[in-house]
Amino acid sequence: MRLAGLRFVLAAAVLTAPLASAAQSAATPPIQPNKLIRFEVASVRLQAEPLGGPVRFTADGFSADAAPLEYLIRNAYNITRDNSVRGLPPWGATDYYVVSAKVGDSDLAEWKTYNAAQKREVLQQFLADRFHLAVHPQTIEVPTYSLVAAKSGSKLKQVTPPEGDRRGFIESRAAGVVVGHHVVIGNLADLLSRSYFGLGRQVYDNTGLTANYDFTLTFEPLRPQGAGAGDATEPSGRSSIFTALDEQLGLRLEPSKGPLDTIVIDHVERPSEN
Repeated sequence: MRLAGLRFVLAAAVLTAPLASAAQSAATPPIQPNKLIRFEVASVRLQAEPLGGPVRFTADGFSADAAPLEYLIRNAYNITRDNSVRGLPPWGATDYYVVSAKVGDSDLAEWKTYNAAQKREVLQQFLADRFHLAVHPQTIEVPTYSLVAAKSGSKLKQVTPPEGDRRGFIESRAAGVVVGHHVVIGNLADLLSRSYFGLGRQVYDNTGLTANYDFTLTFEPLRPQGAGAGDATEPSGRSSIFTALDEQLGLRLEPSKGPLDTIVIDHVERPSEN
């Protein structure tokens, strides 16, 4: 299982992800608002149980089964970093919504030509319509980590990536065990920024390593996957993520400060009825 497929599946996978509203693809200009497809049929249903599933764009629209508003916003604005939605009301993190939204038959062919940024624009409009969501982007300076080569040098195994998969991927073999396959180090830095590792900070790649690498990283999870507040977990005796990076990969995390792109909520309401 790829780590991107853990509890909430973000549409962006493991990539560097600036705010969609601030950085559209240079190759594809943003479509004009009056040309924007809207979901023709959409339902939003509150789910009592706090159980989340996939959140993704589909061949004919968008689906969430089920997710809090925070994750809907993160998908709409291409945010992979936790705690990057500011001003969220309490229910925005605790109410779980099952969402099914589809474009009309007459728009289906055009929808299939949309890139990820254009599909996110459609989802942004949907959230504005149903949740009366109004937001603005804001960049703030926060504590970060800089991923650098250890003094002893990198211990990563350089490999040649297969055609068509130049960035590689990282999978989770078990709690505290991740395996990289022909991965660029930027992917590892992005992954370390996620809540799974419990670092609580954005990680930036400053290693200077530009090739593709295979690796296995084994560490003591700071936030064991699936553990609840009252769950008792036995320590595995493994090294912390800081020590594991140094000893196993020849990399280390240095405290630093850097910019964080966030979305600030100006206004939001619980969704209108279907």
